[in-house]
Amino acid sequence: MENTVVDKRGYILEAGGVIVKEEKGKTFILVIYRGKYGDYTFPKGHIEPGENPKIAAEREIEEETGLDIKIIKRLPGDCFYNHIAGTKKCTKMFLMIPLSDNLRVENENDQLI
Repeated sequence: MENTVVDKRGYILEAGGVIVKEEKGKTFILVIYRGKYGDYTFPKGHIEPGENPKIAAEREIEEETGLDIKIIKRLPGDCFYNHIAGTKKCTKMFLMIPLSDNLRVENENDQLI
């Protein structure tokens, strides 16, 4: 966990995004199905040492989805949860729009929905 940033309460800090796309009068929200865990999530990941949440969110979105995005705003509050692996996590989320359609998955067992 050397590249993991942990807050004073022991939560691993993450950043990610809710990616929203409007097309032909319909609204789409990108969700990732993680085959490894059998669950659904928004794209997100660890904040690296020296990185701010906004930069981490942009990097994680590109790594996990291949998308270029524009951050619209920081979503209020933080999401606290206990990961299936037993770690405690705190995620800072941003509202985003895609600037490209270059969708791809980072892990072969995952699906973009």
